[in-house]
Amino acid sequence: NSFRVHSSGAIIVASTGGLKSVDGNIELSSAVGTTIASNHGSGVTVSGGFVEVSGVGSITVDGTACELDPSFLSGVSVSGGGRIKGGATGSVRVTGKGADTSGEPSHGVIVTGASSVIESAGGSVSVLGNAGSHLTVQHHMGVLIDGGGRVSSSGAGALVIDGTSGDSPAGYNRGVVISGDVSSVTSVDGDITLRGKSLGTGIGGHNTGVLLDAGASVSSSGKGSISV
Repeated sequence: NSFRVHSSGAIIVASTGGLKSVDGNIELSSAVGTTIASNHGSGVTVSGGFVEVSGVGSITVDGTACELDPSFLSGVSVSGGGRIKGGATGSVRVTGKGADTSGEPSHGVIVTGASSVIESAGGSVSVLGNAGSHLTVQHHMGVLIDGGGRVSSSGAGALVIDGTSGDSPAGYNRGVVISGDVSSVTSVDGDITLRGKSLGTGIGGHNTGVLLDAGASVSSSGKGSISV
């Protein structure tokens, strides 16, 4: 069976449930924009729940954060042990866009916390994030993996992480950040590509394309190559 959910409000997959398909596709698309839904300004949140495909189906998740919510938010958030897991052949593609007017850091895609993961059982994995921005707020990151979060592919599935930061003059605009002792990006025989671009030009400094920090790791256990 296939699932398709398109919403102008937030999509939340909580710890009490999830979506699972066998040989079917799952597509989640949320553009919160200027709508605040139940105090969740992130476009798509997978918090403790699951979005999973087995067999040949693919997963597509596309989220845009709310521009009116002053709280910490992101285009797509995977946290609290939440998981997005693709099958043996189908692709996993997660795309997130942060908000430009949030009073807190606004990331494109964040994977945070132990057991929080975006992965596949053999298909390709793509995580694409564009951060928001704010004149006085630091730390707008395109893709952030921290606190034990993971992105991984099994088999020959290629893995691409592509992040573009915000352009806040306050600094710390980073394209891709992998941070924390057990945070990781891994593959088996698939190539890993990390692409990060910082748009930061202001006096705040600390603008980085790709940052591997605080004991985090990027590794391939088989034939896969790694390029940054």
